[in-house]
Amino acid sequence: MNGQDKVYRRPLDVRSCRGSGADPAARRDGKPVLSATGIGYRDAVTESVPTLVELPRPRALTEAEHALMVRLVTFADVPSLSEQVATVRVVSTCDCGCASVGLHTEGPQVPATAVARLSDTGRDDYFAVSASDGGDVSLVLHVLSGFVGELEIFAGQGVPVAAPHADTVINIWIG
Repeated sequence: MNGQDKVYRRPLDVRSCRGSGADPAARRDGKPVLSATGIGYRDAVTESVPTLVELPRPRALTEAEHALMVRLVTFADVPSLSEQVATVRVVSTCDCGCASVGLHTEGPQVPATAVARLSDTGRDDYFAVSASDGGDVSLVLHVLSGFVGELEIFAGQGVPVAAPHADTVINIWIG
């Protein structure tokens, strides 16, 4: 981002298919359990928590997923994120019915100093680029330890939703 760009921060009422996102200290039944976002642990719950299910083989992004990632990464204006998009593969999908996908890339790592600058909490291991389509669909690109880790595309837990057209994505913020 150039010196005149504003870093937009995440609104507090952002909803997610899997809840609030990163919580590395939470546990289920007294044991650590990897969250659906792959970035922490989840508290005990009585209903099922959606999880990312590993694909038998990684796949390329769909055209819609690629366009959405480019839109979000372009907003973040971090060159190494743009380079990551070129090699990103989908390695998992959410079991709740939303269009969220787990990602893996061979691209260069975003420096921890840049991650901390973009994180709304100053963390050097996590930030997100979030957006909406102006309707019910929300997007969150999770950047974990400097690498794209998940693209959430959701309209609530278990709500089947197609990826919106990238041109309809508005209200982009970083946090």
